[in-house]
Amino acid sequence: MEIDSYQQCPCQSGKKIKFCCGKDLVSDLNTVLSKEQAGQSIAALEHLDRAIKKAGPRECLLTIQTHILIAHGEIEKAKQSNSLLLQHHPNHITGMQHQALIELADGNLLAAVEALQDTMDAIPGNELPISLANAFRAVGVGLLNDGDLIAGRAHLQFASNLKGGEDRDLGMTLLNTFRHPSLSILMKRDFVLAQPPAEETEWHKKYINVHRALDRGQFRKALKFLRKIDEAFPNQPMVVEGIAIVSAYLGRRDDLPNQFRRVSELDELSHWQKIEAESLAQALDPEPQVPGVDLLRITFEIDDASAASEAATSSDRFLAQPPVEADPFGEGPAPKHIFSVLDRPMVADLADLTIDNVSNPIGEISLFGKQTDRAARLELITADDEVLSTTLDLVQQTFGDCSPKETNRATVGTRSDLDRALRVDWHLPRGATRADYDALVQKHVPTMFDNWCQLPFRCLGGRTVRDCASDESLQIKVHSLLAQLEQGFQSIPGGPASLQSCLKELGVEMPAKIDASTVEGVETLSPFCQQRIDLATLTDEQLMMVHQMSITLGNAPTIEPTVDEMLRRDNNELMPRELLYSMKAQVTQDDDTAFEFLTKAKDAAQAEGKPIGIYLVYEFEMRLQRGMTEKLPAMLQTIRSKHLQEPDVEAELAQTLHRFGLLDEQQLFAAPGSPAPEMAAAAEPAAAAKEPSKLWLPD
Repeated sequence: MEIDSYQQCPCQSGKKIKFCCGKDLVSDLNTVLSKEQAGQSIAALEHLDRAIKKAGPRECLLTIQTHILIAHGEIEKAKQSNSLLLQHHPNHITGMQHQALIELADGNLLAAVEALQDTMDAIPGNELPISLANAFRAVGVGLLNDGDLIAGRAHLQFASNLKGGEDRDLGMTLLNTFRHPSLSILMKRDFVLAQPPAEETEWHKKYINVHRALDRGQFRKALKFLRKIDEAFPNQPMVVEGIAIVSAYLGRRDDLPNQFRRVSELDELSHWQKIEAESLAQALDPEPQVPGVDLLRITFEIDDASAASEAATSSDRFLAQPPVEADPFGEGPAPKHIFSVLDRPMVADLADLTIDNVSNPIGEISLFGKQTDRAARLELITADDEVLSTTLDLVQQTFGDCSPKETNRATVGTRSDLDRALRVDWHLPRGATRADYDALVQKHVPTMFDNWCQLPFRCLGGRTVRDCASDESLQIKVHSLLAQLEQGFQSIPGGPASLQSCLKELGVEMPAKIDASTVEGVETLSPFCQQRIDLATLTDEQLMMVHQMSITLGNAPTIEPTVDEMLRRDNNELMPRELLYSMKAQVTQDDDTAFEFLTKAKDAAQAEGKPIGIYLVYEFEMRLQRGMTEKLPAMLQTIRSKHLQEPDVEAELAQTLHRFGLLDEQQLFAAPGSPAPEMAAAAEPAAAAKEPSKLWLPD
């Protein structure tokens, strides 16, 4: 479709072409547009060059040229084109947007953020160009990829707001930033400014202006307003916290620890709010809280790769790992073999396994064959710690016949002492189960806690938690460190209870749980604080809300307790009991207990005259997940013949089977009553895949 002189000018000035860049350019614009749409970008750029030479540096020509160059990765040429535009039109909105994208392409994230803020400050009036959404989205994704969650989310949220919340992909991207299992609970919250205080204050109107600036994407301007309020009316909690949050929006990570630590020192906040603020100060600190050791890559040239492979395979200190498809170092072909190096041989008999004799990895070796320009070699990744010499001696002893000669040693990273103190990375003997692993970890908790108590934390001035446990001036910092440790222990069976015993030994008592009746707006509490609520003090509606938020955000430590609390309330009408029993089954680790709750779910549903097919599907899935395959063919037959037409059964069963790669739809939805030999055939390989090694690994 051709454009005419009465359409909006492509330079996004808001004026019609005739009254902006001139109707004499319409023919050139249509030519460029048609060539670009036909995939002839080079021809479109050549035509733009000619048009610029003929008509001069008109805004629409330069903005289109810059846009095409950025889209095709021609960043250096885009810089020249955009510089020419800004030279003649310094406050051109599109040129400033393009400057942000150019900085982003160059990896200058903070400069990209600042360029976007320059853009927002230069926009007159109240109307914001919708094209800004793409710039904010691109910068937001760049920030997320750089690990800056708060700034990334803030930019993506503003992009979503500009699009009226109707961009589904953008909404899913935002939601997924909260869901990653490894994400700290501290980051699973919306970092938004508190609303203006209900009562009129001297700084009330000024604070409203902060919100107005944020609504226009003017983060920098909002921060300036907040700092002025803080100077005139110091230590207002919502202002101090606002400064920390908006600083985070701008990606100013170096100053965030100080900003959130200042929040933790406000007298008006509850003890748990202070702990959360201090935890954020520690988590956002670019410097590690505890020291670490270097991770080394040590290269050994060897004479014979085949002999080296035999030596490693026959050793009880080397454990073969799954092959990889590419060189982990990106230097050539993939390694022939990868081995985990163990500190001791694995125990032969599971009955003899103890904490003292379980095998720990002390390194990883990649074995490479001879290449055109390189000899066969071993690449060892190991820590530069107290067992380094032992590891090197083991390499020499194992591969001695292959004449290993160290040719290079380089530092490739750092391993935190915190990780070394708490990480469980055992290799268990054949036949070990999840229950064996859990029992071993539970016995190991006191040792982990003792290791942790001996670490020198930077926030404690290089002192240990044990040294500072009774220091009142450091109470918030100590409680914060313990709260973060508790997060790691949540996933360990019996971990929280074991931790409580350790705290008694340490002489530390954590603050009491939050009484919801004393909180104005439970829904505003962060997921971190929601973990600390005394659930018995919640109303039914509040309990349901906390439960639903926990599921949405993946706040695992809160999901099961909220289900337990709802089950304790006989008069709870917000969620059917059969659904509660089913949810309890899905979060219960013990097999027998899990199936007991599923039975209760089916019984409760039947008592209410409701169908039970969906709970049979849940049981079917649980048995698949836990390798309990003997009943699967009969269960499938029952579901197909008696329950397939019940609500959600067909869709849920199809998703389950497809997820496990067991069946296609034609096999699944054969006529009810027909045999299902495919299920038995599919289940057997699934079981067989688990049986040969009987080795369970925590990862």
